[in-house]
Amino acid sequence: MRSLYDKSENVNNSILVVKDEDGNIFGGYASEAWKPKFTFYGTGECFLFTYFKENRIHTFSSSGQNEHYMYGDNDQICMGCSDDYFSLSLRNNLLDGYSKETKTYNNESLNRKDKFTIVKLEIWTFEGN
Repeated sequence: MRSLYDKSENVNNSILVVKDEDGNIFGGYASEAWKPKFTFYGTGECFLFTYFKENRIHTFSSSGQNEHYMYGDNDQICMGCSDDYFSLSLRNNLLDGYSKETKTYNNESLNRKDKFTIVKLEIWTFEGN
């Protein structure tokens, strides 16, 4: 986790992509740099996506119901939160995580079975003008 934070320091605008053991692809757009802030951050520009249903990309934008867009601490990085669950949570070993429905993005579980093992993880960053 420390390496992820170090490499994404001061890098706003990134896309987190996860491929799980079942071949599901999902993730989210982060409007701010990933950091261990121990509180929610990010903006309403953040969103989640999946690519496993009907071979189409499904996106989940901010619902406006809360501002729990991004979260980071020493144990996990997460996106979206309500009712003590995260829309997307990656554990500090970056080998496993879970996804649940939340009010932040009005999303369904991003994979087919909530908990998952990470086969591949990429973070793509870019700069805008």
